[in-house]
Amino acid sequence: MKKVIEIESPDVAEWDALVREHPWGRICHLSAWRQALESSFGHIKGHFLSFKEDRSERITGGIAVYAVRSRLLGNRIVSVPFAPLSDPLISSPEDLDLLLPHLIRLARQANASRIEIRASRAASLLHDPRLGKSTFYKHHYLLLDRTLEEIRRSFSRTAVRQVLSKAHGGGFEIEQGKAVLALEAFYALFTQSRRRLGLPPIPYRFFFSLWEVFGRSDHLSLLFARHRGDIIGGVLSLKFKDTFALEYSADLDKYRKLGVVQFLYWEAIKLAFEQGFKIFSFGRTASSNRSLIEYKEHWGTEVEDLPVFVFPETMSHRATHRELSTGYRVFRKLTSLLPPRLHQLLGEIFYRNMG
Repeated sequence: MKKVIEIESPDVAEWDALVREHPWGRICHLSAWRQALESSFGHIKGHFLSFKEDRSERITGGIAVYAVRSRLLGNRIVSVPFAPLSDPLISSPEDLDLLLPHLIRLARQANASRIEIRASRAASLLHDPRLGKSTFYKHHYLLLDRTLEEIRRSFSRTAVRQVLSKAHGGGFEIEQGKAVLALEAFYALFTQSRRRLGLPPIPYRFFFSLWEVFGRSDHLSLLFARHRGDIIGGVLSLKFKDTFALEYSADLDKYRKLGVVQFLYWEAIKLAFEQGFKIFSFGRTASSNRSLIEYKEHWGTEVEDLPVFVFPETMSHRATHRELSTGYRVFRKLTSLLPPRLHQLLGEIFYRNMG
């Protein structure tokens, strides 16, 4: 028999051990991720629900969930905020049956209108009829199970390899960021890129929190591209177990045609290969974003669905469909026109509701 408990401090070490042992455990399941989120966003509160075997008293599974409060989007329970990839740490449909009543109780306590469980590998186990399913996101990843030359040959000749040749002839240099000043430089570039794309900037404190909790443990990588001494692009990646995940990127628009993005991605892939990782993740992409999907496919990637399971089933349309709306497209257009200070303020307001 199993019993469900909530893991609290100082027992998070036992939870973190489960995350490292479970085949679906990711960096976003760790207590450090909860620390980064809660210290960055006052509207987010984390909970680790786990189950123990009666005989052994060992934690054998569970789920990391967060209560997200928002007057704009409604209160909700999410597993896991700000994480492109997430799974409940279960091994059978019965495990979900055990956890779901506790999730529903937690939702009632938080006055939450819905529960969102994001999944990839665990999707086949989440077939409770009370859960609605929305498949709106894709995950592209590259297997690093060949030589670097074989990996490079799998890239599109025109969209990637020829552009890489141009970039290497353009005098770009790669540099690893090691100090918090490097993070500040990356963030300045990141906010410019978000404004160009019509997206609010994620507040700097979240990046600083990630740096604080993961940078010292070598779970975080920051790469810069320089041209004649100037920083022209950067990528921030998170590393855990066998996966090197490119999480955030930024670049100066005038260097895009010269291949700065492809240059940075290739340098990150080489670093992941040299450090012994097996999977290079390109992150999550909305299925409506055909241009970005095609770009990631040019890198010889594999692709998988990232379904979101929602309780109650009638709320499943709320989980992902806002990116298809006319209002969202208008919002992005207006965001791209904001002056920098208003753009920064919009990010603060916007991310008081997100998760």
